[in-house]
Amino acid sequence: MSEFIRFLLISNVSLMVVWAGYWLFLRKTTFHSLNRGYLLLGSVVSLLMPFVPVGSTTTQQIIGLQLPAIEVGRSLLPTVTEAGEVNWLLVAYALGAMIALGLFVRAVSSMIRLLNESDSEIIEGQLVLRSDKAGPFSFLSIIHLPKKLPLSGLRTILKHEIAHVELGHSYDVLWLSFLRILFWFNPALALYQRSLREIHEYQADALTHISSSKEHYVKVQLDQLFQLPSELSFANSFHNSNDLKKRIEMIYSEKTSKWGGMRYFMVLPLVAIIGLLAACTETPTEAIQEEVEKVYKEADVMPEFPGGMPELMQYMVESIKYPKELQEANIAGKVFVRFVVDTEGKVGQVEVVKSLHEQLDAEAVRVISGMPDWTPGKKDGKAVNVELVLPISYTLE
Repeated sequence: MSEFIRFLLISNVSLMVVWAGYWLFLRKTTFHSLNRGYLLLGSVVSLLMPFVPVGSTTTQQIIGLQLPAIEVGRSLLPTVTEAGEVNWLLVAYALGAMIALGLFVRAVSSMIRLLNESDSEIIEGQLVLRSDKAGPFSFLSIIHLPKKLPLSGLRTILKHEIAHVELGHSYDVLWLSFLRILFWFNPALALYQRSLREIHEYQADALTHISSSKEHYVKVQLDQLFQLPSELSFANSFHNSNDLKKRIEMIYSEKTSKWGGMRYFMVLPLVAIIGLLAACTETPTEAIQEEVEKVYKEADVMPEFPGGMPELMQYMVESIKYPKELQEANIAGKVFVRFVVDTEGKVGQVEVVKSLHEQLDAEAVRVISGMPDWTPGKKDGKAVNVELVLPISYTLE
């Protein structure tokens, strides 16, 4: 499996597992700061999970009988220049990411244009930009309020937006926007982003209605229901009719007891699932050996390639393709590949135990996996499974 595809797979599934934990156990609690930290930390951990060395082939110790190194070089190998070698899946991914990035840049440009066209004003000692083209919103340290905002609710709404600024919610939104560009193909990530935005509003609501009655604060929200909303995907907005019911319910809900914090321990099994996910994407040799007959490191009679080592070297030299672009980039060195010759002489359980480059690793695995049958090894007169390690040296002239 391509390492980048593996990264995308594990990261996306991990993100959804983290979100599922929030939705199932935490979304109705009033521990808003903890819930925010959980989702943010979960997003970072999800990106790191593919790099956890669980069953990773690149960290395994090189054990087993090591065959003589096969040296391949520029003059001996055909180069890979055919269009068929292009990884169209990665091309499609890159194209989608570029489109997602373009949409984000366009949205940022629209907001900047709106703010440049707004008038500045000092309200309650706070610099505020005002226009009639959008509803109340904040981004980083910038606060925008509509000119037609009734005076009765202006101070309350301003406090709400100041809370967003002081809590640094814009940085969370930018981080999730980055993830949505990176994982543009995953529509479920919108649920993750929406949940984090809900927490932002709960936090800002809690800080705002402390200084006024809950009834007054809810009335201000309802008064804004039919006002011009802000649809900026990366800005914090006071008005969001879709979440208004949830926000009002949260304002009037009782504070979650300390015992409610036990719910966070209920998320631990989901964290274990993420770890298992990373482990299951690669099967270490030891796990394979438990499922099949015993694999020997040595045998009385070692396996032999048809024709012996000279034919093996000839086979490898004629079969391996050394990509021209890697030669021109001066990428050279050794790849160590471990494989097992079974009792019927067939080659299996092929894995890289010392990596050089993703393309060169994959090419070595491809060629070794396609080897003709060997003469199997023997121990005590019986054919046995034998593990071998073949170094492949990519050299430049």
